[in-house]
Amino acid sequence: MIRKCSSIALDIAATNRALYTVFNLWNILFQLQKEIVSPWRGKADAWLNMPATTPSSYGLTSFQASELAFLLQTKHANTYSTLLLEEQRFWIVLHQIEMRSSIILNQVHSRFSAAGIAIGTSLTEEEVSEILGPNLIHILKQITGGIMEHVDANIGSLRMAYDDLRQAVQALYPKERVIRVHFEEAQVDTGAKHC
Repeated sequence: MIRKCSSIALDIAATNRALYTVFNLWNILFQLQKEIVSPWRGKADAWLNMPATTPSSYGLTSFQASELAFLLQTKHANTYSTLLLEEQRFWIVLHQIEMRSSIILNQVHSRFSAAGIAIGTSLTEEEVSEILGPNLIHILKQITGGIMEHVDANIGSLRMAYDDLRQAVQALYPKERVIRVHFEEAQVDTGAKHC
């Protein structure tokens, strides 16, 4: 009985860490969506004028696969792979954002500076094309479109992954309580453990 209780406690602790990690991934992307992506949605010059960001420290962003392995022995095994895929998708989006930011800060700004263009100068599309060239413009448009699409998709899929994990663990351990995140309010309810 003590071993079973200890095993349940470890599974619940792993679940709570994973639920927090899902929420953290969602929160990071939500902030990027709100502050960087949404203000530029639908604007023709988003590829050029969407703000560049600098790399940040994001806190807990990785799942402990070995701790969540208990899911593999249940009918909720797909939840395990979903969580690991969500982590990969999160890092793909951050890589896109960092890659675009690097291009903007290192190539676009230096080309504008070399052309004597001050920040905030209004240019025609033809003038921008002449300074940056069609290849760089194509790359920036592709990356920016991908960022917008993937940030939106990942925000939705992370919420579904959170719900899947929470429901799976509640089905496995109905007497145990796990954290509940209210995404809109960004609050965490830390229910008491029962063992």
